[in-house]
Amino acid sequence: MNVVQNFETIESITEEGGIYSIVSEIEDTEQAEAIFDVFCLLRKGEKNNALERLSLYLGVSKEIDELSETEIASLANSEAIRSIPVN
Repeated sequence: MNVVQNFETIESITEEGGIYSIVSEIEDTEQAEAIFDVFCLLRKGEKNNALERLSLYLGVSKEIDELSETEIASLANSEAIRSIPVN
């Protein structure tokens, strides 16, 4: 079986170790990590987090520590950034 066919065998009950063994066949480490993360998140039912992880990998979005000061300032008062309350 090739890698794509192996991915087709993944189900919600597939353990992370099973997902890892399939992903480990991918040579591109960054791609393999992203795919592993996405499948593990989907396995947990975290569709939105899986989509966010995919957006990060594809370069559609960025981690906050990758933003410039100007980009952070422009997002500070917008709907595009999440507020995380700190206690």
